[in-house]
Amino acid sequence: MKSPTRAGPSVHFQIQRDSYAWLNAHRCAATADMKRLCADTATLIENYETSPVAEPKLRRKRRRRNSSSKPDATKFRLLVEGLVCDLAHRNALEPDGWLVVSRRNDDIAGRSRYKPEYLGKPLPHLLDTLATPEIGFIEQRLGKHVRGTTFGNSTMIRPTKRLRDRFEQHDAGLDSVKLRHGEEVVVLRGNRDDDFGNPREWLEYPDDAQTEKLRADLRRINNYLEAEFETNADGTVDTFASDGLPIGVDPTAVRMRRFFTHGSFTTGGRLYHGFWQRLTRDQRASLLTIQNESTVTLDYSQAALRIAYGVAGAPLPDGDGYAITRLEGYRTATKRLVNSMLFPRQPHWKLLIPKTIKKKLPDLPEIDIVEAVKAHHPALADYWWTDIGHRIQRIESDIIVECLLQCIDRDIVALQVHDALIIPRSAEATVRKIMVETFERIAGVPAGVTTE
Repeated sequence: MKSPTRAGPSVHFQIQRDSYAWLNAHRCAATADMKRLCADTATLIENYETSPVAEPKLRRKRRRRNSSSKPDATKFRLLVEGLVCDLAHRNALEPDGWLVVSRRNDDIAGRSRYKPEYLGKPLPHLLDTLATPEIGFIEQRLGKHVRGTTFGNSTMIRPTKRLRDRFEQHDAGLDSVKLRHGEEVVVLRGNRDDDFGNPREWLEYPDDAQTEKLRADLRRINNYLEAEFETNADGTVDTFASDGLPIGVDPTAVRMRRFFTHGSFTTGGRLYHGFWQRLTRDQRASLLTIQNESTVTLDYSQAALRIAYGVAGAPLPDGDGYAITRLEGYRTATKRLVNSMLFPRQPHWKLLIPKTIKKKLPDLPEIDIVEAVKAHHPALADYWWTDIGHRIQRIESDIIVECLLQCIDRDIVALQVHDALIIPRSAEATVRKIMVETFERIAGVPAGVTTE
């Protein structure tokens, strides 16, 4: 598959270009040309390290060798492959973009289910070697602060012209790299972001029957989507149309991860990292086709509210749960308010209603607005400002995963966006039935499914 055509400046929809992306060392070569480039780069590095011109701190007496207990040579070549392939992927997606890399031992040393075993202490040495004038494959900026890191400063790298020329010679586009099998797809996050805007820490956890099933289900979904994409790459089935995607959207990103929150597998569980999730509703409708068909999006209506009633064991009220007396004409803001009331109040909130929501509601006293919501939903009296919202996300994500698995059983390609599924138009009736039956079975209340 050729690299996708990019939307030009005159196209109405453009997403903001990312200035950086995290290094993903799980990438590997998908073509013979790319494998040769990685092997040549590893040889080039070792030739430099063992030469008299090498900087003293980068010099080695001999090349790496494998032993029964330390497969140094194998790990080195896998690390080189992961780094070169991710640089090639980044260059194909966004030529001037940077990769963010940690050089701290705390981040790269030791074992973790979230990183490949060959990623470790040799990484800084490898980066410094690739940045030497003699090799000159990367530009490296040490100590560049990046918001959203789990530590203070981050190293940023990107390929030089010398390496970009090698990419061109070896036809290193998006289709020349892939993700290795075995990458962890079930992520357990910590409790909360810190005061500096850093993301929740990814926590280690022991495997049990529950986590093994979560992983097996998601890998089945990912394997199905990746097999469909590979068919597309062979030119036999046009599974995902990619022409005209906005800059920064990677049409090869079909492997999803499932993120659980607050250090528990009872909360969260939503799926992320599919390229279609970065598209707006209009972009999905105009750009995305599945197996040469136009798509339709089926969306659960009032999913969180319905699941809340299921948890409470109460019958659903008639009509629109967000059409509340005194809040007429403000449905979008009312929906956000009701959903926010299903989560714990944040310690820094001075008001009951977040400011971003309050300014979009009618000019009424805050307590009157809250009381109007409570009066409309008396069955939820015990759940306002509790952790039920996190439990709802787990139930909602379980429903979606089950729907995706049932679609696979029927050989229907379905792409998930929160509580909605993007499907081929011809499968609408079948998938609607799946979604209704699955929701009612898991949530215990009737479902509402709408067509976007």
